[in-house]
Amino acid sequence: MRIAFAFLLSLIALPASATPVPERVWLGGERLTVYFPNGVTCRADVGQTGGAGRLEGCPHAADWQVVVRKRNYLEPLLGAAVSPYAVVTITDGRGRVTRFRTPPSLGRDDRH
Repeated sequence: MRIAFAFLLSLIALPASATPVPERVWLGGERLTVYFPNGVTCRADVGQTGGAGRLEGCPHAADWQVVVRKRNYLEPLLGAAVSPYAVVTITDGRGRVTRFRTPPSLGRDDRH
C-alpha cells in the first residue's frame, strides 16, 4: 500500500512539461533567436522572406516558422538591430504552439 501511495505521489510531482515555453524571440537580419525562461537561448537562420525549420542544436526540441509580413524600413540603415514585421511560431515536441509578433513593442507582451 505504501509503495502504491509513493508511486501516486511521484506522478503528481512530475512537471506538466519537461520543455519550457519560450518567453520571447528576436528576429534580426536573417537570424531568429528564441529565449527560454531557464536561460537557454537557441538560434536559427531565417531567409529574408521567412521560412520554417527545427531549432538545431537546441536542448529543447522545437520547430519554428517565420512569416514576414513586411521588412522594416530601418533595416537598410540599422541592419540586424531592427526586426521585420513578422509572426514567429514556435511548436515544441509536445505540440504546444507559442506565437510572437516582431518587432517587440514597449509595454506589451508580444505573444498572441
